[in-house]
Amino acid sequence: MGTVLTYEHLYSGISIVLAIYFGKEEGKYITKQGKNYAGHQRFLCKHCGVVFVSTKGTPLYRRKLSEQKIKNLCKELVEKKGIRAVERTTGIHRDTIGSYLSAFAEHAISISEYLTNDMDMSAYDADEFWSFVKKKQKKLKPNCGEEATSGDFWGYTIVKRKSFFFADFALGKRTDTTCRLLFDNFKKHIKKPTPENNLEIFTDGNFGYERVLPKYFDIDSMDYG
Repeated sequence: MGTVLTYEHLYSGISIVLAIYFGKEEGKYITKQGKNYAGHQRFLCKHCGVVFVSTKGTPLYRRKLSEQKIKNLCKELVEKKGIRAVERTTGIHRDTIGSYLSAFAEHAISISEYLTNDMDMSAYDADEFWSFVKKKQKKLKPNCGEEATSGDFWGYTIVKRKSFFFADFALGKRTDTTCRLLFDNFKKHIKKPTPENNLEIFTDGNFGYERVLPKYFDIDSMDYG
């Protein structure tokens, strides 16, 4: 049972049924049902009659690549190689690589949403990093209609100051809107600050934080610098 109900299945829905009914009624257990074409173990839930595999709810679910090939793909991607470079190295088509990248990103978001809850009031650092989409801002033509989807983009991040735990992020233009998106997410994941248990936030002096922070946290419950 322990090999089935891991964090990988928290989003499958089936895990809820297993947790409630497993071992509660005679004969209604989970049994192995061989392996699928990708070599993943199949299981049968005798309570609801559903057959599922150990990869249910993970990026490996319903994927044709073997687990070893997916691991090799991950190793190549963390080396910051481009998709075409990874294609040449692994022999996996670039469209397939893009599909796996999307699946990895969605899974990372789900895991982060589950793990980053009720964070304590330790000191946090908020900062931004610059990048661009399609082309740099100076190459955008005036009134071309591309300003919203092209040019300079910024990543707003917030991390724990001592442990460097990555708490939240937001992507967009360098505006108060993106800053608000960051703290929309951050506020959901931390405990409510109080005058006795203040939230400490340090930034690089971006005036957007001074405008946005008081809308999310009471001034008496926050130390900002």
